Amino acid sequence: MSIAARHHSSTVSAPAGPTPHFQTLLIAHALFCVFGFAIFLPAGVLLARYLRTFRPWWYTGHWIAQFGAAGPAILIGTILGYMGHGEWYIWQDTWGRPQALYAVQCIAGAGIHFYKPKNATGRPIQNYLHALFGIVILILRMYQIRTGYLVEWPQYSGMGALPSGLNGLWIFWCVFLILAYSAGMWFIPKQYRQEAAGRASRQMPLNEFRQLGGLDRQV
Repeated sequence: MSIAARHHSSTVSAPAGPTPHFQTLLIAHALFCVFGFAIFLPAGVLLARYLRTFRPWWYTGHWIAQFGAAGPAILIGTILGYMGHGEWYIWQDTWGRPQALYAVQCIAGAGIHFYKPKNATGRPIQNYLHALFGIVILILRMYQIRTGYLVEWPQYSGMGALPSGLNGLWIFWCVFLILAYSAGMWFIPKQYRQEAAGRASRQMPLNEFRQLGGLDRQV
């Protein structure tokens, strides 16, 4: 064999496919992210939507679902994604940045719940922004899940396309979440009445003080 032939045979080889280690990381990444973004986060949203007007412990359940369950799942899924995808994962996830959005949402939710202005006369604007922000995060992540199993899995997993029924399941789950959240909006008027009563109770000591001091003799 000539030197050129030996050089050619040593430098040209068939492209290597995904390794079993990479495939394992990819499967684990998908499972953790699906559970975090498509199950635990929506569960926390629906729990708050339905129970906040009926159960005083609604925030505890909301916090456990959003932070205690979804948080570890999202964190582990993210770490596995970076371990498996490397620079490609950084590129494909730039537009969403779910970790940063999720962290901001958790901090904002805690601040809104634990800090309530005593002299507020209406519902604070940050309450609406918190709800809107949460819905936007869910929409982005559900879309990214669909992109993952339709585009990225066949392209990078080396295990072929997933069953077509998975797309039907995704559609069903999205429709269910939309309908469930929309139905829960029926309780918004009751929620607003309860929040107004809560604001009045926080202002009551100040009103009583004014009445005792003769500063508020007219009702």
